[in-house]
Amino acid sequence: MPFDVELYRRVVDAAPVAPRTVLRHISVIDIQPAGATQTLVFVHGYGGSALQWLPQLRYFGQFAHVLAPELRGHGQSDDPRELPTSMAGLVDDLELVLTQLGVVAPFTLVAHSFGGAISVEYSLRHPEQVSQLVLIGTPTHFIIQRWIRRLMNVPAALFNRLVIWLNIALYASLRTLRRMHDDAMAPWPGQQRLPLVRVPTLVMLGQRDRVFQRERYEEVTHLIPGAQQIVIPVSAHLVQLERPEAVNRAIRRFVAGIAPSGAMPPSGPVGNELPAAVRRAMAPWLQSYDNDVPEQIPIPRQPLNELLSNAARAFPNRAALIFFGQHISYRELDRLSNRFAHALRANGVQPGDRVAIVLPNIPQCVIAFFGALKVGAVVVLGSPLMKESAITEQLRDAGATLLVTLTTYRPTIGRICAETDVRAVILTGVREYLPLAQRVRLARRSDDLEPPLPATADTVASRMTPPLRSFQRLIAASSAAPLPICRTMDDLALLQYTSGTVDLPKGVMLTHANLMANVSQVRHWITDARRGREVMLCALPLSHAYGITAGMNLILALGGSLILIPTTRVDAILATIRRYHPTMLPSVPSLYLAIANYPHVRAFGVASIRICIS
Repeated sequence: MPFDVELYRRVVDAAPVAPRTVLRHISVIDIQPAGATQTLVFVHGYGGSALQWLPQLRYFGQFAHVLAPELRGHGQSDDPRELPTSMAGLVDDLELVLTQLGVVAPFTLVAHSFGGAISVEYSLRHPEQVSQLVLIGTPTHFIIQRWIRRLMNVPAALFNRLVIWLNIALYASLRTLRRMHDDAMAPWPGQQRLPLVRVPTLVMLGQRDRVFQRERYEEVTHLIPGAQQIVIPVSAHLVQLERPEAVNRAIRRFVAGIAPSGAMPPSGPVGNELPAAVRRAMAPWLQSYDNDVPEQIPIPRQPLNELLSNAARAFPNRAALIFFGQHISYRELDRLSNRFAHALRANGVQPGDRVAIVLPNIPQCVIAFFGALKVGAVVVLGSPLMKESAITEQLRDAGATLLVTLTTYRPTIGRICAETDVRAVILTGVREYLPLAQRVRLARRSDDLEPPLPATADTVASRMTPPLRSFQRLIAASSAAPLPICRTMDDLALLQYTSGTVDLPKGVMLTHANLMANVSQVRHWITDARRGREVMLCALPLSHAYGITAGMNLILALGGSLILIPTTRVDAILATIRRYHPTMLPSVPSLYLAIANYPHVRAFGVASIRICIS
């Protein structure tokens, strides 16, 4: 399969426009393969989204650095009401994206429709940064057809229904569309601005267009000095989607003709210049790949916590976590992790500090994990089944300054933290996110869910016990507003301790890039995984790298639902399968064997599981 561009979606923070407003987010797909020397920036048009460049992102993203920002209010980018829409503001947004992502100039701007006007204005503002300009379906004046303008005058609810009924692909709200049309698009003086363009330009048109007036398209080539023109035999406005191969060839010929020698690979199947037999002889592992598994994929460049933020924007109402009947949506999970990040900051946690999480598979583990990453901390994962001495040694070795753990640890906090740098402890209980009926029902099974620590006769003075905080009280008292992104792909994200089978356990230093590479590898190996539709049952401990990567991170990358179960009892797992019909089950061979040998196992509906990761 082509690589999943959603794994390369990043967020650029724009400063609040007023003291009481929150951060504004600009969503960008950013793909940068190793060794890329050419950069192409794709700017979509009015009512569009970055995904309208999907064939181009997948093609050029194999060998060039490609970016596709989403205009304010379009796709997953914010459009605050207090921010006026203007052409200058839209160009400012593009400038902000390129600056914050460190895009090296000069680069090629490829734009569609109204994105062409924005790109023209950017090239006039920064002519030294733009090496080539490609305008696809861009007219001199954006005078939309009367029936479309009338459609925009109806109430928003009716507008949304009509758009669906007419099968019109729009990725912005009616409010955003009206503002952008009236304040930036309709007033743009193309006939005065286009003759000022001084960068090499390719104008690409379809044969017919029903959105804007035909003569306005044809004027562009005549107005830009030295512009080239190519006509793609297709009638739709979205030429890049209707005829992607022809558009890709035209862009590649145009860019390669101007770019320095060697900046782009020769014509042919990109990334597969050698015959398949030769490639697989040179890399024998490729013989185990299915035909639709990509041989190489770029490493995503965003911090790991953006997986959650992106999923919350794409699937806000979908259940992110399911825990004994309790559903937590992606919107709620994102806000809870924001609240926890603010709580950590209020408790003195700074970027780079170590936050230890010693919890079973409960929602608080996921909330704390992503909350710690959002504040810029480094997560240290520990198992609640570890011995007291092992937890103490791990906290000391990692230099943890804050501990998140179960309330059952309260009597031993002093002993555990006495010789560590832990300054505060946040306590939580398994039942906090259970429905009321389940809290009563599971009261008799507390030993399974909250295993007691080994008894000890040692006592520690209360003065040695760090301050104890309540997880729920901290969450309730903290803001749900997103925090600015303060970490990069090269920053440390996780200290994951080895089992210590042959020696003392060692903390493996994993960066955001390490973890994003892991989840990207697993996701691309599973070629039939469906974004926004999968349901994963995770009995793997989230305190282990396997559970983090093949469980939590993978399903969040897919925008699916994660069923958390804090036990590996086969009867409990099968009962959960029968109730929720999961489609994915990462596990270990011994558990798969136990499930397969369970009496009357088919009666539990195990046929719903399509994907197993072992």
